[in-house]
Amino acid sequence: MKILQSKGKLPELKNIDLNICESCVLGKQKKISFLKVGRTLRPRKLELVHTNLWGPSPVASLGGSRYYVTFIDDFSRKVWVYFLKNKSDVFETFKKWKVMVETESGLKLKCLRSDNG
Repeated sequence: MKILQSKGKLPELKNIDLNICESCVLGKQKKISFLKVGRTLRPRKLELVHTNLWGPSPVASLGGSRYYVTFIDDFSRKVWVYFLKNKSDVFETFKKWKVMVETESGLKLKCLRSDNG
């Protein structure tokens, strides 16, 4: 805005005082990735799968879902997302997902990592 005022593009503004808030400054900081030290990829699919549950959403989806659960294979980085109406549906969804991926791949799930959500 100061540049526009100096070029005469904002003639109606006499003085521009921009107080920059701390949140705006922090929001423009660059992200730095975590170091890759100690991270080893698993040699095969389904050796390590990460899962997370999100919700409840303040607004339900068109289908009435307020939660979702994700399963991410550490080796292939393949992601499965399931939308849930209730948090209690997670275990049934996990059992169905496990049967499906083990049948498709011919491999067994070795380790499931969760934050206990």
